[in-house]
Amino acid sequence: MDSFILEMKERLGFLFNQEDFAIVSESAQNDQPNVNCQLILSNGELDIKTTKDRGQFFIDIKASQMKLSEWTSIGLIRHILLGAQGFDEMLDGKSVDFLKRYYNEIKDFFLVGNLEEVRNTIKKAKTERSKFLFG
Repeated sequence: MDSFILEMKERLGFLFNQEDFAIVSESAQNDQPNVNCQLILSNGELDIKTTKDRGQFFIDIKASQMKLSEWTSIGLIRHILLGAQGFDEMLDGKSVDFLKRYYNEIKDFFLVGNLEEVRNTIKKAKTERSKFLFG
């Protein structure tokens, strides 16, 4: 788990340094390279969950006041905010760059409007993703 935390701090350091995020939860079975790990960061407004699953990294975001079941993938958020085609869920350089570049827009999406509007927008985007992926 320590290597996972260090890697996430390296990839997402700006969240700790500029946006006052802190680790609020971590879980792992052990520190082997392909073991599933999860790290949840929060600044009291937004929660960011990073997951390592079979050696691949994923990132999901939600407003802190939303339910634990309401995580939204970075790919879906990119689609909502930019109209981007595709729904890449992986935490890679493109996702980290998007998170850095559009952090304020992401924050505004989750925090400025009514939570029910946010939920409806996410639900609509999930439907669009399903149609895109499965026809």
